[in-house]
This record gives sequence, C-alpha cells and structure tokens, in this order.
Amino acid sequence: MPSGQSACVFAYGQSGTGKTWTMSGIVGDPENEGIKPRMFNELFAVKKMQKKAFEYEFRVQMMEIYGQKKKQQLRDLFYIHDQNKKSRKKASSKAPTKFPEYKGPELKIGLVGKKKKRVEIMNAQSREFNSAQEMIDECASVEKCRFVRATGLNDESSRSHLITIIHIKTRNLKTRKLMRGKLTLVDLAGSEKAEKTAMSADLDAKQREAMLAEGVAINTSLGMLRNLFLVLSGSDKKAKPQYRGNVLTELLQDSIGGGAKTLMFVNVGPAARNKAESMDSMRYAEYAKNVVNAIDGEDADLAAQNKELERKVVELEKKLKAG
Repeated sequence: MPSGQSACVFAYGQSGTGKTWTMSGIVGDPENEGIKPRMFNELFAVKKMQKKAFEYEFRVQMMEIYGQKKKQQLRDLFYIHDQNKKSRKKASSKAPTKFPEYKGPELKIGLVGKKKKRVEIMNAQSREFNSAQEMIDECASVEKCRFVRATGLNDESSRSHLITIIHIKTRNLKTRKLMRGKLTLVDLAGSEKAEKTAMSADLDAKQREAMLAEGVAINTSLGMLRNLFLVLSGSDKKAKPQYRGNVLTELLQDSIGGGAKTLMFVNVGPAARNKAESMDSMRYAEYAKNVVNAIDGEDADLAAQNKELERKVVELEKKLKAG
C-alpha cells in the first residue's frame, strides 16, 4: 500500500448473500458505496495529504478467474471491456455446453524482483488513474464484463473470482527512494453445495453438466485457498504453503502471509435453510483471520521509516493550519 507493503481484502460467502454489493455497492451513492470506491477515494485523499513528501502513482489491473472442473482460465477484463464497450448480457439460466470462449491475451503469472517474491501478471493490461472518480467509474464499468449466470440462489450469480489489483508506487521526494505496494481486492465466486445450485427444468443433460462443472471449479479453488490459510496460520509447523496448482492461490502468493495484511468480509444468508452454509462461511473467515504475518528485516525497516515520515507530515499539516 502507500507504505510499500501489500494487502489483500476478500469478500466471501454463499451465492446471493451480497459479496459484490459489499465490494462495489452503488457507485455515486455515498451511503451505499462498497469497499472498492471507498478505498479508491481514500488512496487519492492520502496522495493529496502527502503531496509535499511523497509522489504517488496508481495503476489498476482487473481480471477474472473462470473455470469448469479442473480447467481454469485467467481473463483480462480490461481487454474484454475494450472489445465489448457495452455491458455483458444479463445472466441466463441457459448454461453453456462448452467452455466459454475468450479471445484475449494469455495471462501468465510470474515472480519478479530481486528475491523473486513479487507476483506479476504477464500480458495483462494496466491503467493509470489521476483521480478517484475516474478510477471508480472505469472499474465499475469494467466489472460488468464479469461472467455471471442465473442459479437457484441468485439471478445474476458471479461464476468467476473477480480480482482488482491496485499497484501503488510511492517515491520519497526527499530521499528519492521508490517503494512498491499492492492492494488486491478479491470478490470471490459464491460457495454453495451442488444441490443448492437449482437449474431450470428445460436444461438438457449437457447443459446441467456444464453448469455443475462451474461449481466444482469454484469450490475446488476455494478449498485450496482455505488450505493455504490453515498453513499460514501456523497450525501445522511442518507444512509449507502450497501456491501452485491453482490460479487463485498462485496469483495471491505475495498478497497473503509474509509482510502482507489480510482482511476478509464474510457474507451470510438469514434464511434457516442456509444455516449450514452460513456456519461454513464463518469458519472459513476464521481461517483467514488466523493467518500469521512474518515481515522480513528489510520490509520492517522500510515500513517503520515510512510510518515516521507520515507522522511528521501530519504534524506539519497541523502546524500550517494553526498558523
């Protein structure tokens, strides 16, 4: 983030419980704005407040992870948005019988930097924004390109994980030292049991199979993320984090644990019939809460220096206002 560290914010829960509402809300409505527009506004507020001490650059990438059974695909939503200026059609109960076509660039996940610890999404578009409103409006429009489908729990159920990454470059104007931070916002696809994914009676066998395959892919990736949380919680001292083998965990390997901060908003349904899923969701969030951070010496020193500089900037701002 602005201090040169990374943070990851998740929205998790059963389909139809309001994860996307939590993340995005209603753009332009201050009382009903979600996490994303609030964070975008906060970033530019920090930039303005610290303009005498730091120079900031904000670049955004937006992707979705869509899968059926064991096949997963990372898709560039900026590319899809550019190719399709109009929003995607509303969700349909007519499930596809084959894997939906994606004509965009092949996105690859690589590790860069001196220690090969920083994740980079090769071939993915990134866009720089100079105002919070510009970032909010563009991201809200691009988000509409996400893959959705009607299920028994939600007419427009998100069938992919939505990943929004804000790359933050911070340059100290006095020392000229450059720091890189990253804020990753993850709107996870809904978790649900197969029997809860009700489908229209007019679907044929192949359509039903394809729709259930989406649920298998979603639950598999959520299961691997849960296992990662358990290992990073330190409950098993001998276990090592396993990031590979799943697109979601591989993409997040520099955003969970280590020096990164992790936060999860859990959404639950009030209906009695969803009690089991609600309890599972809360247990899942507890796993995320127990993740242990381990900042190395270089990161700790960098964070401490920046905290001290931020404190001094606030003090100077107060003195200037006081006259």
